[in-house]
Amino acid sequence: VDTHTQLIEKLEQGYGDLIVGHLTQTPLREQRIAFSLPISNAAEKIIGAATADFSLLENLKDKRIAVGKGSSFVESLNAFSAQNSELNIHIAELETGDPDEQIDLVNAGEYDATVLDHNIAESLAEYRSDFSIGLTLTQNRPIAWAVRKSNPFLLTALNRFLTESQIIQSQSKIYTGDLAEIKKRKTLRMITRNSAISYFLWRGELMGYEYDLMKKFAKQQGLRLEVKVAPPGADMIAMLKAGEGDVIAA
Repeated sequence: VDTHTQLIEKLEQGYGDLIVGHLTQTPLREQRIAFSLPISNAAEKIIGAATADFSLLENLKDKRIAVGKGSSFVESLNAFSAQNSELNIHIAELETGDPDEQIDLVNAGEYDATVLDHNIAESLAEYRSDFSIGLTLTQNRPIAWAVRKSNPFLLTALNRFLTESQIIQSQSKIYTGDLAEIKKRKTLRMITRNSAISYFLWRGELMGYEYDLMKKFAKQQGLRLEVKVAPPGADMIAMLKAGEGDVIAA
């Protein structure tokens, strides 16, 4: 679907059983859908062009801020605008929720700013430098998946899976065995970086030349591929030697 509003509507209408996406858990959404255990947390940030400085509140006066229709950012901006009415902020809801497109619109001068979760902004900063990160709109909030409120058994099974997956992921950091041990675990761990060549998220789909190659190799070996993204500045060779992954593809 194209918007966060459609995600929830389609779930409620029965077109799907589970929302799997970067969905912020908010009180308004909790009235309609049941959230899983958090898969991550994120703070919302004001994003402007590279030359803009939105680290100061007064610089947002009379600015046009564009965000995806039905996103949690709309709710956050409305609350922020009400608390700071003297700023006279103009909020535009776009049909697209794609972060790259929103930044492109800001750089084209159609809007002054947008809002992104801090982890998404940091990922985008790996391959583009034409934007700046400004004020924190909200503190860390849970990011989760969701099911219909009438599906408690599905939610229980989903939470069990997420719990077990997190345990498996934390245990996997200590493995240094060769292919035979990897096949016993049935998981190949790829160490890489967020980049336009190796591994990135585009329109909700994971892509990357080396990611695609590793997926094919893992399938050939009968393995599940697990991706470990190296933090900025981290030494991937040290991570490999420590057993945090099985192969570097970056």
